[in-house]
Amino acid sequence: GSGWECARILDALDGAREIYFDRVSQIRMGTETGSWTRGRVTLVGDAAFCVSLLGGQGSALAMAAAYVLAGELHRAGDDYASAFREYEKRFAPFVLKKQEAALRFAGVFAPKSKFSMFMRNQIFNLLKISWVANLAAGRDLVDDLALPEY
Repeated sequence: GSGWECARILDALDGAREIYFDRVSQIRMGTETGSWTRGRVTLVGDAAFCVSLLGGQGSALAMAAAYVLAGELHRAGDDYASAFREYEKRFAPFVLKKQEAALRFAGVFAPKSKFSMFMRNQIFNLLKISWVANLAAGRDLVDDLALPEY
């Protein structure tokens, strides 16, 4: 009686011979500078800071990180270690905020009870009102990352 696509999904499960499950996760490399880097290798995108499908924006974050890394590599010349440090120092605090925001929203996307699902649906109905949406979620959805000009 959950509505939407639930009946079709349950019917399909009855006839399935195999079921695949996955998990929603984040990649957290650490908060200390240097945790994304080892030697001449540094991580970018989901390898360094997967926010998760709960936060979205994986491609956009990866492109922004690649831009910052390329700029820092150019600025540092032959000193890749300095470039890696600056890239991480500039980008890690922003990513950590994104990861925290995704964790706060996790219960919204994957409620643990029927009551939680009911409450989520009621809140989503209220979020159709723009000023309510801005008040409730605006601070977590608006990015404050100023990309430097290289």
